Amino acid sequence: MMTGPHEVTGRLATRLVGDDAVFGGFTDGAGEPAIEITSVHHLEKTVNGRRLRRPSWYFDVRVQGDGIADIPTHMVDQAQRLVRAATPGASEGGLPLELLEARTWSTTVPRALFEGITGLAEFPPALASEVTGSELAYRSNAALAFRAGGVRVALDTRWEPSEPPGGADHHRTMLRGARSLIRIEQGPATAFRRRLSIEPRGVAGAGRVQAAVERALARWPDTPGLALAPTAAGWDLVVPPTLDVGHERHFAAVLAEFLALVERGERPERRAADTLAKYALLARASARAHGHSGGATHGREARP
Repeated sequence: MMTGPHEVTGRLATRLVGDDAVFGGFTDGAGEPAIEITSVHHLEKTVNGRRLRRPSWYFDVRVQGDGIADIPTHMVDQAQRLVRAATPGASEGGLPLELLEARTWSTTVPRALFEGITGLAEFPPALASEVTGSELAYRSNAALAFRAGGVRVALDTRWEPSEPPGGADHHRTMLRGARSLIRIEQGPATAFRRRLSIEPRGVAGAGRVQAAVERALARWPDTPGLALAPTAAGWDLVVPPTLDVGHERHFAAVLAEFLALVERGERPERRAADTLAKYALLARASARAHGHSGGATHGREARP
């Protein structure tokens, strides 16, 4: 169970993708994947006004896992939800996932940065094989390509050393449909708040897509206050602060969801099947990425 389904822009994007009059089903365009998800996180960052402290084993991929074991678990989960939303009558079993490509690469962590993050002046012996001089090669980054029920998906996640002043994590999701393109962004251009945009495919269909979006908003009584703001390419879906409750509240929502299932004595079979399919895909991706670097568990691999 992930927090993603409780984030408001993620929920809205899933609903829009599932509306044929708005989205029209996933489509690859000019060699681009139908679903493209990227993110940038930071090893050194401030949380609740304090510098985040990480244990030294966080940098040991034999313990923590490499880049494939971390953020991609959320990204694959998001892709599965989106494909299911756009595919009426999708299999009750696990959505078929076919791995196409996988690779990992390292972020360089200088000793001074490692000390600031962990409080340790020296790299521990367990990390010696990844240390050259005064730098640690931390295999934290990953890129995957796969098909989910026939829909082509590309994921890219990386970790930068330090969060810039006034900055935060970056996220970008592109969903390419026959009628419109749906974009979710969080970065400098959005003041690091999530923004959901809808761009019609072609000027001729803009009026129909706008009307379809307006009809959809009217059907969603649980999200009052949503509004469309025109942009050069289409519209931003403006979310009122009352609906954007923040990331920490999502954990409570996941707990409530889990306890409700326990109380009812239900096992969500399709979700269980999708979870198994997700981790089987990530296991294959890890094996392929490590095979590309000579089979080593945590050796270095340069990014092309």
